[in-house]
Amino acid sequence: DDRATACLSLVVAVREIAQAGSGPVIQDLKRALGLIDGGYGARAAFELIGLEAVDPAATRIYRLLATATTGSVDLPGSLIELASELRAQRREEVERTASKRQLAMNGPIVFVTMPVLFMFIIVPTVSFLHG
Repeated sequence: DDRATACLSLVVAVREIAQAGSGPVIQDLKRALGLIDGGYGARAAFELIGLEAVDPAATRIYRLLATATTGSVDLPGSLIELASELRAQRREEVERTASKRQLAMNGPIVFVTMPVLFMFIIVPTVSFLHG
């Protein structure tokens, strides 16, 4: 059956990734593999770690893996599309943070410059006019 083959191939690929990697997502994948090895269905295991995931991006990946166990989704294409969406989202976050930081940096410059400007331009002008 093609679905069983797709699911088995997916589990084998996830196992290879889990063996080679490290980090929180890898720990989640290892937990899912442990559930699968213990008799849990692959789809149910990936759905469970998706429900328990803290990071929304990880949740999306785990749900995609759960759907892929049925063989009803183009996993490589879906992963590429998801990666593009996550990159765009990250880029927007970085740009927003950069704008806030730039604005925060301009505040002290204005507060330092204004008294100096007042002393060197306005005070001599007033002195000249009243002098």
